Amino acid sequence: MSWGPELHLTLVFDSPRRLAPASWTVDRPEGEDVLKFLGFHQSILQALTPHPVTFLAHSRDETCFQRGTVGFRSFRYDMKDPQMGQQEVALFRRALARAAEGGHGAKPRRASTQRLVLMIRRAKGQPRHISNLGQLEASLRRSRSRWVVEGRALESLSLLEQFSLASQADVLVGAHGAGLAWMVAMHPGSAVTELMPPTLPGYIACIETWDHPRNLRHGIYGGLAHTVGQHHICLRGNATALADPFEVDNFRERSFEIPLKVVLRRIHEVYQAFLVKTCAACTQGGAKCFSCLFWKQRSGQINGLW
Repeated sequence: MSWGPELHLTLVFDSPRRLAPASWTVDRPEGEDVLKFLGFHQSILQALTPHPVTFLAHSRDETCFQRGTVGFRSFRYDMKDPQMGQQEVALFRRALARAAEGGHGAKPRRASTQRLVLMIRRAKGQPRHISNLGQLEASLRRSRSRWVVEGRALESLSLLEQFSLASQADVLVGAHGAGLAWMVAMHPGSAVTELMPPTLPGYIACIETWDHPRNLRHGIYGGLAHTVGQHHICLRGNATALADPFEVDNFRERSFEIPLKVVLRRIHEVYQAFLVKTCAACTQGGAKCFSCLFWKQRSGQINGLW
């Protein structure tokens, strides 16, 4: 779908608030939730249409559309042929890049040998807070590789600022959660490190291997990575005793600690892969070396996951 000056955008917004009994107050045009929603999403909505955005709940019986599109194509990762692929994501990425440059200006490029690791921070007390993420940041900054490390709490940024930051990242690191969806802003072939609590219910896939088929088929962010052309790995936190068995199914509410050496090794694997850009650089008989496999996958030579 192409956006243009003739596009009018009407939103259907009737989902209940998460973890709260009250519904969104979208039935009132000047309601607090409507104003917050429009304010937070203003930059994105302006990139879609020059006209004021309306809510279907405010239109009552006065709404009349000559032609309309209901919803957007699905990002469902568990479809054999997803409705959204790398081509659609590239269009989305270019549209937001133009909006970001118009509102904030293009950021200076890093040196060609530098790679940006973006770490998604969560405040203490928030679900899936990682207690030693600061130590991981410090360890990467002390390493001899040419990492540029930036840790940010994404909720403190506007949506376009979040997009602009993620679009510069080569590696995205964070706890399982919506912030990892910004992998769609990254250049195809980048890497996503998804961090999980140590104990998970059986229906959650978290295999600690790059681009493992189970993660790509059955994981939310592994599946999204496969759809949009990124590399993905899922790593579990350090094992701890559970005070209550219910915590397994309620894993999204848990804080945890990550195994620093393991996560550092996996991130350094990505840097090595960025430097080794062809399989010819692998030693004879080393077809399974990580760098060779990584770049084969990046160039689309390995497929057939379905």
